Amino acid sequence: MVRESPYYQVKKEAAASGQAVVEVKVPQQPASYGRLSKTLEQLLPAGEYVVWVKIGPNQDDFPEGQSLKIRVGLGETSDLLTIKKIKPGISASLVLKAANPFQTIWLAAESFNFRFQIDRLYLSSQLKDVKSDPESATVDLTFIMNEMNQPGEFFPGFPLFPREKEPDNWLENGSFEVGIGSYFWSTSYQQCYSLLPDFWEKRNPAEGERCLALKLFPYAQRFQGDSENLPTLFQLLHKILKLHPEKKYYFRGLFRASEPVDLTITVSQAYEPKATVSQVKTTVEENWQPVLMEFKTLQDNRGYFLSLSATAKKEATLYLDALSLSAEKRDNFLPSAPVEIGVHWQAIGRVFYLDQPAEFIILARNYQSQGAKLNVSYQVFDYFDRVVLNKNITDWAIAARSTAEKNLDLNTGLTGCFRLVIRGEITSSSPPIKLPLQEYVFSVVPRPPARMHHTFGAYITLAPEPLAIMSRAGIRRTVTLSCSNELLQIWRSMEPKPGEFVWTDKRVELARELDMDIVANLDIGHQANGIPSWARNPAADDAISCSGPRIPSKPFTFSRKAWANFVEKVVQHYRGKITSWLIVDEPYHYMKPEEYADLIKTSYLAAKKANPDCRIFIHGGYYPYWLPALEKAGAFDFFDGISDYARTKEQGQRLKEFSRKYSKPVLNVEYRWQVSMYRTIETPDYIETREVPWYQEVTETILQEPVYAMAWSGGQGFNLYDARYPGGDFRQLDKYKCGFEYDGALKPNMVGYAIMSQLLDGFHGVDELQLHPDLKSFLLKDEKRFALVLWTKDNQVLETKIFLPEKVKFLDIMGNPYPDKESVLLTNSLNYLIGPQEQLEKTSQIISSLRMKPAIVLKTSVVTGPNKQYFLRVNLTNNSQEKTICGKLMVTGISLREFWKKPIVSFPALAAGKSISFDFGLNAYLPDLPPQQFDGKVVVYFEGGVFQQLLKEITE
Repeated sequence: MVRESPYYQVKKEAAASGQAVVEVKVPQQPASYGRLSKTLEQLLPAGEYVVWVKIGPNQDDFPEGQSLKIRVGLGETSDLLTIKKIKPGISASLVLKAANPFQTIWLAAESFNFRFQIDRLYLSSQLKDVKSDPESATVDLTFIMNEMNQPGEFFPGFPLFPREKEPDNWLENGSFEVGIGSYFWSTSYQQCYSLLPDFWEKRNPAEGERCLALKLFPYAQRFQGDSENLPTLFQLLHKILKLHPEKKYYFRGLFRASEPVDLTITVSQAYEPKATVSQVKTTVEENWQPVLMEFKTLQDNRGYFLSLSATAKKEATLYLDALSLSAEKRDNFLPSAPVEIGVHWQAIGRVFYLDQPAEFIILARNYQSQGAKLNVSYQVFDYFDRVVLNKNITDWAIAARSTAEKNLDLNTGLTGCFRLVIRGEITSSSPPIKLPLQEYVFSVVPRPPARMHHTFGAYITLAPEPLAIMSRAGIRRTVTLSCSNELLQIWRSMEPKPGEFVWTDKRVELARELDMDIVANLDIGHQANGIPSWARNPAADDAISCSGPRIPSKPFTFSRKAWANFVEKVVQHYRGKITSWLIVDEPYHYMKPEEYADLIKTSYLAAKKANPDCRIFIHGGYYPYWLPALEKAGAFDFFDGISDYARTKEQGQRLKEFSRKYSKPVLNVEYRWQVSMYRTIETPDYIETREVPWYQEVTETILQEPVYAMAWSGGQGFNLYDARYPGGDFRQLDKYKCGFEYDGALKPNMVGYAIMSQLLDGFHGVDELQLHPDLKSFLLKDEKRFALVLWTKDNQVLETKIFLPEKVKFLDIMGNPYPDKESVLLTNSLNYLIGPQEQLEKTSQIISSLRMKPAIVLKTSVVTGPNKQYFLRVNLTNNSQEKTICGKLMVTGISLREFWKKPIVSFPALAAGKSISFDFGLNAYLPDLPPQQFDGKVVVYFEGGVFQQLLKEITE
């Protein structure tokens, strides 16, 4: 910027942002004495603009808490920006309406007697940026999602702000004529239920041919076992509705219930600060009855949630039909469009087998009194974001006031996780009406055998739907820690009174029917709060102590006799049904080694008395001191195996040495953030764009851990923590530690884990091998076969050709074979080499002698563009000899001039040997110096993998 007063100077020193800083010293003089101004590269038209100012972080005499006034001008138009309580790094923005075209932006301080710095200044023509802070992802951003879609790109992005024209009904498929509506409605996190195809009801709808029948589920069952007539519950949440601000709306729906149901309908803000806008409560009985709610939205235009909560005193079914939300008050149902489309299916969890059709039904409902014609397009994307199926239904004739359907087979001969994306257009109207996009996630896996070795498991909720989905996918072991399994975990819940036990026999029997092996975790709870009050503080000769580092107050004791009786009775009750018992999760947080040794001895003797054939597992090996201390305390004769982490090679080696010395098996466990595959659903917790397949990086990391943990430790199996069901809702699709999507489908990491569970069932870890300097190599074996699992080091993408011995299979992360005699691109995604053990040495030699070269080359530089603006230029070269790649390129850690745009670009098919360049406009101009350092990275998502490189490593 140009200094127009002696009171302003541009300092060429780095601020926190890495940019130059404008320092302002304001004396007791009028503001007209001077200002900072900037001539823009082009004349901008009259209109409304947002100006965003950030105060610098470095101050000598910063007047924290005082107010600051800065006059901001666009040409001849100016207004006052006031920051009431100034502090380092604070930012503020305002909207100015320029009366005339302008080419100058200027600032003039109107506060006196202190010095401050202006670190960043942004100008935007996007009024929605008024609440935004381009530096922070924690501020209530209103703009961020899908702003960089390229012309012709498939995903148009969902509407972030109110539609210009109000739809007739904001609730698509409000009468449930075209399916259960799982793309529009979700159930609450970890309620043990989701919307199931069985809820699509044909009998006695209130409107049309179908309604939704919600079976209310016992919400106290985890505390009251298999008892009947428990209180029941069902909760629904509609995806974010972009209602207009400060406007009146009307909700209307028809409801009935098999038993009296208390129904609460709520409209609330989706984003912080969350507030309830309106709520209505009523009791629903046997006959159809309307429920009405009138409300007015707030000034906030970012979005609203519509939620439904139904409770009953006992088992009940609630029926929903003819739901509408509109700006006009109506007495009758009106759909969102003259024709609506949707899909339906029957496969539980949308898990399909490779040897069968992946059967979906596409439905179209015509609400009009005359016939209609539709064009429908549907695409299937695989894990690598490649289009593997692209089809159209043209001139589909739908009779008046009727529903038509067509059968789809989405089995492409590939295994893995997939996204089905559907769009439609009513061609019989003038002009044609585009129907909203819908997206559904599904998976295709090999058919697992009826009985498996149970090598790989997860912490799965003991409820019918999650057990059935996981068993169908081939993940056949559960650990009863977490996941609402308190009746096979927490002492206090299982024995609330001395000698009075609560059993969960029905769910255990269901698990057995589904070939689901159970490792039951008998636990004293988080911070030992699972110990029943009646068992605490016994006599000294009957005491087991708890005095670990996470005990919140003073150490305490509980009864050894009561615990032994608890273990004996539980193991005895489940004898013949549950064999493996894990004694206390992560005891090193709540107990000292000698205290845990005391607990182990007591547990072992009690359990073996009840069932001599049971197996007792303990936790140990995470900390170096733990196993030696247990050995010293004489505990090693009182357990049959260990379950614990092997996050590092050192931890794994400790477990392996123990296993070899005492001939006891090791099971490994790990947990990670698990990411949804959905790409078109807005969630207030994640305000970045979802248009890049960023879940790949998380999935690859999660699937590496079972391999290296088992190889390092010699592990006999792995349990992924965890698989709560369902895994989040529209408030947070990427709920931490959830292997299920919000709608009950499997997340991509869990699909990859299911593939691993089948490929490596019965295998045990052997070791990490040093086969090639550019590859991570891990060996697992069973009685006759070997498995080498490979991925590249340092996020490299390398091209090579691999000619393998006979009977050795080469598979990618989703279990699909690589084509013979073609070059392959190896990435940080897992690759499986599986074959007979007699071919291991020859296969290892082939891997060791591979000749590989980088398949992707990135070069970056800072260049000067038109109007003296600096750009970060990223040059991408497809360095492979044979492979064509296409995908998306994203840059992080740079400050764009147009800060509301995300640095994401799509690149078309890039042939072998070809290059393409992308310029990202920086917020820097001559004669200022260009940015000298970047802390971000360039990420390339392409067909087959992910490539990352740090900017500071590649900037020329």
